[in-house]
Amino acid sequence: MERTMTMTEKELSRLHVLRAIHERRLTQAAAARELGLSTRHLRRLVRSYEGERISTTCEVSRASSIS
Repeated sequence: MERTMTMTEKELSRLHVLRAIHERRLTQAAAARELGLSTRHLRRLVRSYEGERISTTCEVSRASSIS
């Protein structure tokens, strides 16, 4: 069964930034400023993203329905 996930513009932006961090094209500090997040929160997102959890970028209420 194929699953489709819809993401908001904010979530897509967050995903692109997390990919840039993972590819070492952007620092965590610069990414935090770009997304308007604290560096601590961004580190949590990076850790989740590196654990291959795409739902990291989705809002909590929607992420639980994706899993």
